[in-house]
Amino acid sequence: MTMEAQARQTTSIDTDAAARDIATFLANQPTGITVDAMCRIRAAGWIEGIRAMGGRRRLAGRVRTLLYARGQGRPPIARSIYAIIRDFDPGDVLVVSTSGANRWFLGENMTHEALYHGLSGIITDGLVRDGDELAGMDFPVFARGLGVSPPSPDYGLYGIDVPITLDGMLITPGDVIHADADGVVVVPAGMVAQLKEHVVDFAALEARQEEVIRSRAPLSELDVVLKEKSKKI
Repeated sequence: MTMEAQARQTTSIDTDAAARDIATFLANQPTGITVDAMCRIRAAGWIEGIRAMGGRRRLAGRVRTLLYARGQGRPPIARSIYAIIRDFDPGDVLVVSTSGANRWFLGENMTHEALYHGLSGIITDGLVRDGDELAGMDFPVFARGLGVSPPSPDYGLYGIDVPITLDGMLITPGDVIHADADGVVVVPAGMVAQLKEHVVDFAALEARQEEVIRSRAPLSELDVVLKEKSKKI
């Protein structure tokens, strides 16, 4: 292996480790923490209109992507989503782009495959079916809504681990995605290391703000916390 290839491999390993580290922290935090941290460094990455459908309503993890689209003038990829999920690593989040198709692309069976394989969750800009079953699972599924219309036969799988867009937001394999009942936030892979210190700081500031409010401390103490939270870099 050349020195250049070794350097690329080391960078990839370091990036993946950083992504898993911040995802582990964010898995127990609200998306507001990530949004506040991104605002501090003057970044943006939020997606509206995708809501929690599963029984667990929060996730964070490294992104793996699938791209479904109408016929591209070439045959679609002839692999089942079950086989693809088994190629992913436990802790990853499956993010499925359908260009907002008004049809379901997955349901209970595929969700169980992801659950039993150890993924951290599924996010799609399409619809899902088996709403009652998904709501009863201890697993995060986020989608644009529920539906009964099956996938159109002219749709197919045209990308695995490729850059995709959801609601106009570019998402790349290796990014970190954080979602809860409020919505979905994407942290680009190149920003993960920088953002980690800020999400940890905002979590501490949020806890301090709640304590100040609960204890009925002087408003001057609350002002100190709010001033710290409003800082930009």
